[in-house]
Amino acid sequence: MNKTFKYLLILSIFILAIGCTHPGKIKSSMQLNELPKGSIQATDDLYYIPIKKDEDGCMMYRPYSKIKKTAQAILYQNSNGKFSMNKNREDCK
Repeated sequence: MNKTFKYLLILSIFILAIGCTHPGKIKSSMQLNELPKGSIQATDDLYYIPIKKDEDGCMMYRPYSKIKKTAQAILYQNSNGKFSMNKNREDCK
C-alpha cells in the first residue's frame, strides 16, 4: 500500500468512529423550556406555537412536541379553531 492510501484509510476509519460515538442524550435545538405566550395545546403533548402574523394578518403557527416528532410546516387556525396548512384569508384568526 502506498502512503496516501494508508492515510486516507486511517482518516476514513477515524471519521466513521467519530460519527458512531454517542455523547449522551442530544437535546434538540428546538426544545423549549417554557411555551411562548399564545401557544395553543391540541393534545397532551402537541402544541401550536405562534410565529407571527403574515402579510394578510393571519397568525402563523408551528407544531411543537417535547417528545414526538412533528411536521415542519406553517399552520393557520380557522374561526372554528381547527389548524391547517391551507390559509383562508376571510376565515383565519
